[in-house]
Amino acid sequence: MRRSPYFVITFCVLLLAGLDAQAQCPPLNALYPLDAAGWDAMRPQIERRMPDCLSSAEYFALLGAARLNGGDLPGALEALERALLIDPSHGAAQLDYAEALHQSGQLFAALELNRGLLERRDLPANLQPMLRARQELWNRERRRFSLLGELAAGYDSNLNGAPASSEVVLTLSGESVTLTLNPDFQPQEGAYANTRVVASYSVLSNEDRQDLLLSLRSRASADHASDLTQLDWRYGYTRDFYPGWTSRLGWEVTGGTSHLLYGGSPLYSVLDLRNRLLLRREIGCSPLFEIAAQYQRYHGQSIISGVESSLGGGWLCQSATGRSTLELQAGYLRNDGTDASRPGGDRQGWRLQAHWQYQLGQGALDFDAIYARLDDQLGYSPLLNNGAARDIDNYQLRLQYQYPFTARARFFTRLNYQNQNSNLVPFRNDGTAFELGLRYQF
Repeated sequence: MRRSPYFVITFCVLLLAGLDAQAQCPPLNALYPLDAAGWDAMRPQIERRMPDCLSSAEYFALLGAARLNGGDLPGALEALERALLIDPSHGAAQLDYAEALHQSGQLFAALELNRGLLERRDLPANLQPMLRARQELWNRERRRFSLLGELAAGYDSNLNGAPASSEVVLTLSGESVTLTLNPDFQPQEGAYANTRVVASYSVLSNEDRQDLLLSLRSRASADHASDLTQLDWRYGYTRDFYPGWTSRLGWEVTGGTSHLLYGGSPLYSVLDLRNRLLLRREIGCSPLFEIAAQYQRYHGQSIISGVESSLGGGWLCQSATGRSTLELQAGYLRNDGTDASRPGGDRQGWRLQAHWQYQLGQGALDFDAIYARLDDQLGYSPLLNNGAARDIDNYQLRLQYQYPFTARARFFTRLNYQNQNSNLVPFRNDGTAFELGLRYQF
């Protein structure tokens, strides 16, 4: 059972508080434990005194200390808040309340309260070094660095993302001609090994948060021509505003790049910028709005490069227990070619997506579903379906479960399914991948 490292501080402040309880509350000196190990034995006796001490700040400070040292964080917060309602300047309650706030994840509220304790003129001199050390320790948590490694093995039914059909029908001189694809350009299935390293650095303040993320991923299989190496970096800035409504306004802007090597050669690079507004509500669903732009450069075929923009909105919903989160979005898509001669010209369409996360026991279940539709404005090629304009329907499903078996290590399993349908046969493909792996937080 967790013991508070501030037992001595709490004991001293309780004795030095100098606040007399109301007449109906019996003296509490006999309820102070002699050492940290005595809180468990004294807590039942302290709890029994509550009906007689409902107006005593000293009593609720003592009760909060007993609950905090016994690991009952919600109960400690309740008792200490009640003590401070009776006497907002009660030193012992302030001291333990700061610790309880920190343990509950309210870092900046804990820092502010601890800073106020250090500024008190009646603070005993022997407590100052301890409180200053606590302030410095908590301040370090404003800057967080993490390094995560991931190893996985899996099986993919379409490692190379090839067309689903082994035949292509071309229109030559007004006649349809069926050609068989070279086996090298047909779907290649097989096992693969996936490795990933993610480094992140965060800076937190009372008003905003900044995050920098760097990720390196590599996938290797027996089909070396389809091996992948991907390098990503991303910066995010998040801030909440309080415009005086019943809800607060959350603003998030993110940007970054992604580079993909396929078979050892550069395939494409992406520059991405997103801006999101979220009207946060304490209960129920929060509406969100997002605008994004992405520059897509294909190194081997620059003629098909373009700029894709999107505008959308949706809802972010969280259950009352906090165990389940659901995000739903819908939006408009437009992809403008950087080269006027791009096959098919510009494209437009729309996208639907859903993300659901559920805390299942000690583990977490994640489900993603995406549907996107894009239509070309011009005919793609006179060789395909007599120059018809291309339309593409893309479906993606992802299911992941992860389970912690140590404080730093997590087992995970993941299933991915992708299907792309089109009126032009070369752009029809699908694939299913399943993998098992281990994620470790260094």
